[in-house]
Amino acid sequence: MLVLPIKKRWFEMIVNGEKKEEYRELKPYYDSRFKRYMPRPTNFRNEYIAAEFFIVFRNGYSYNSPSVKCRCIVDIGTGKKEWGAIPKKRYYILKILEIIEIKNWDNPNPSKVKEAMAVAALPAIAPITPIEDMQKEITKAINKQFAIGIDIGEEISRSGQSRKNTMMFGG
Repeated sequence: MLVLPIKKRWFEMIVNGEKKEEYRELKPYYDSRFKRYMPRPTNFRNEYIAAEFFIVFRNGYSYNSPSVKCRCIVDIGTGKKEWGAIPKKRYYILKILEIIEIKNWDNPNPSKVKEAMAVAALPAIAPITPIEDMQKEITKAINKQFAIGIDIGEEISRSGQSRKNTMMFGG
């Protein structure tokens, strides 16, 4: 996992959900770090697949500095001026898909961060269902996982018909 330093202004914008991209210059230092995550062509079409990966943006160099762990994809292009990019300059663009974790940050507005994390995570989570439905689904999944059907052969009944015996083991 990459750990990259970031200025306080940009850090707070990412945590509050205002900034969805972080920019890094096209330099050999970043070439070596982002090369394996660059979008690659598929075998059959001219489509590209981007690899998702985790990055920790840290506001400072100390281990105890405020940090945010994000799920990202990387691309190359021009950035937005309001997010710190120089117009018409090409960068590595780290597109933030989801905020996973925030550490060591004294947040002046915690509700705003929770809202930003919920919005960032929307594509990654399933629809919310009532608790009763969730309990039923969990019970079904557990029963499915632990119920093993084993065919132990056939036997001939007194009337001459074959009958299949199956045992179920439950956990």
